[in-house]
Amino acid sequence: MTFAAMFVLILASALFSGGEAAMFSLTPRMRRAVAKAGWAGRLADRLLDDPESLLTAVLFWNLLVNVTYFALAAISASRLIDRPGLSAAVTVGSLVAIIFFSEMLPKSVALLSPVRSSVLVAPALGVATGVLRPVLPVLAAINRGVGRLVAPNLEVESEMELEDIQRAIDLGTDDAALLRREKLAMRNLVALTDIRADEMMRPRSRCRLITTDQLNDPVSLMDSSVTGEPFVLVPRRDEGGVDDDDEITHAVTTRTMRPSQWSHPADVAEEVIFVPWSAKVSQVLQRLDDDGRSVAVVFDEFGGWIGAMTIDDILRYVLVRDAEAIDDAGGGMWLDHGDGRFRVAGNFGFRSVVRRLELGDDIDTDGVSTLSGWFQRETERLPRVGDTARLGEYVVAVAEDGDDAVWFDLSIAPEPAGGDVA
Repeated sequence: MTFAAMFVLILASALFSGGEAAMFSLTPRMRRAVAKAGWAGRLADRLLDDPESLLTAVLFWNLLVNVTYFALAAISASRLIDRPGLSAAVTVGSLVAIIFFSEMLPKSVALLSPVRSSVLVAPALGVATGVLRPVLPVLAAINRGVGRLVAPNLEVESEMELEDIQRAIDLGTDDAALLRREKLAMRNLVALTDIRADEMMRPRSRCRLITTDQLNDPVSLMDSSVTGEPFVLVPRRDEGGVDDDDEITHAVTTRTMRPSQWSHPADVAEEVIFVPWSAKVSQVLQRLDDDGRSVAVVFDEFGGWIGAMTIDDILRYVLVRDAEAIDDAGGGMWLDHGDGRFRVAGNFGFRSVVRRLELGDDIDTDGVSTLSGWFQRETERLPRVGDTARLGEYVVAVAEDGDDAVWFDLSIAPEPAGGDVA
C-alpha cells in the first residue's frame, strides 16, 4: 500500500514539474496557439495571466508532494531496519525514482512539446491554483518578506547597454572573421531603430498580387517561387466577387513553403499586419513577432498601401553582410568604386543613402523614400541619362534609365560649386 501511494505521488510530482516547464517555456507565439486549443488551452492562457500565482501554486504543491513522498519512503525503509541492505536499496531507489520520473523525464517531455503539454496539464494546474488561491496573498507576503530578509539591498539591474553587448562580443570568440560578423550583425540590429518601414519595404510596383482563384492554383504560386519572389499578396474580394487591389488581406510566403503545402496553398495563406510608412523597422519586427505574422503591408499618410516587407527581409538585413547593398534578387544596389564614387540603384532608400554618405542632418529627407524619389523632387521630372543634381558634397548623375531600374552615379564634386549643378 505504501509503495502504491508513493507511485501516485511520483505521478503528481511529475505533473507539477512538467507543467511548470511547459507553461513557463511558452513563447508569445506558442501561447497564442495554446489559447486556440479549446477550453483547456484557454484555461492555460488565463493561468499565465498571473504567472506569480501559478508558480507559487506549482512550487507549493510540488514541495508538499515531495515531502510526503520522502516521508513514506522513510517509513518503508524503517520497516526493513532488520535487513540493512534492502533498507538501503529502498532509500536509494526511492531517491533515484523521484529524480528521474518526476523531474528529468517529465521536464524533458514538456520541453519537447510545450504547447500540447500545457493543454494537457492546464486542468490539473487550474484546480491546484484554485484550491490554493485563498492563501496565495499570504504566501506572496511571506515570499517578499524572506526576500527582504535574505537580500535587503537587492536592486534590479539596469537594461544592458550597447557597450556591454559590444564587450560580450569581444570576449566571446577569438575567431576574427566570426567577430567581424557578430559586430556587423549587432550594428545592423541597432540600426533597425533608425530605419523607417518605407526604406526597407519592397515597393508596391515590385509586389506580386494574385487573385483568390489563383490562390487555390499551385501553378500560379510556383511561378512566383521560380522567379525568386519571396511572397505574394492576396487582395480583398468584395461581395460581387471582384478583387480590390487597393486592399490587401492575406499573403503567402512562397519561399518558406514545404513541399506538402503546395497542393493546398490556400491553407498557408496568413493575414498581414498593417504599419505606417514612418514606423521604425524595429517596431515592425516586434509586431510581426507578437502577432505571429510573416508579412507587413506598409501604407502612406493617405491610407493607401505602398509596399510590403517580410520578417525574412528584416532578419536578412541584420545577418547578411552589408545587407543594405543587396536587393531581394541578390544583385547589387550599392556598388563602391572607390575614391568616393558609387553606383546606386534608384530604389535604394534615400535616408540610407544619406546615412552611408555621412551627410548629417542638413539634408531634407522628408517626403521621399528612395533615391529616385529625391532626384525627381530636385529636378522636377523623371530621371533621364545625363541629368544631375547636387546632394551635399556629391554630384548625383543618372547613369541608366531602363524600364526595369534607374541607376545613379555618385561622386564627390571636384570643386565647390557656386550654385546648383545643372
